[in-house]
Amino acid sequence: MTRRILVVGATGALRPAAFALASSWATVVAWALHQESLDGFASAARAPVETIAVDYTDVAAVTATLAAQGTFDAALLYCPSASADVVTHFARAVRGPVVCLLTSAAAAPVRDEAFDLASVAVPQGCRRLVLGWAGDDGATRWHTPEEISAAALDVLFTGHERVLGVVRPWDRRPS
Repeated sequence: MTRRILVVGATGALRPAAFALASSWATVVAWALHQESLDGFASAARAPVETIAVDYTDVAAVTATLAAQGTFDAALLYCPSASADVVTHFARAVRGPVVCLLTSAAAAPVRDEAFDLASVAVPQGCRRLVLGWAGDDGATRWHTPEEISAAALDVLFTGHERVLGVVRPWDRRPS
């Protein structure tokens, strides 16, 4: 039986992950904000993929689209401007593991305190991957799609939540 995995962010930060999943064990359902982002995605994947172009900030459109899609076996969700309701709708449409990728803003200090990954709210059953930044040699940078995708697949397959890179000291994050 073919497994279906939802990848929100498949044409950007999770493109390498979507291609890896499509070529190895699943039919990827690539979700993007705009059809233009999906043009050529299926042919570039060189494997079975489905595409959906729906604005993930539109709760009604997401709900209707997910109802028409049925359930997914797993999901990687990178939708940084989506509401908690939308993320919950995505998570409910998945019968297996769900990885929620969160921007470094999830680690923003309320005070000058240590970061606790478990304190980041996600829908029940979702695994967290907080995207920090790279560089401890004085220079910092945001992670590449390849680095983000590798970390997301690691969380998906191992179940171990994590921070990619560092989130402290906060004043060292890239601009």
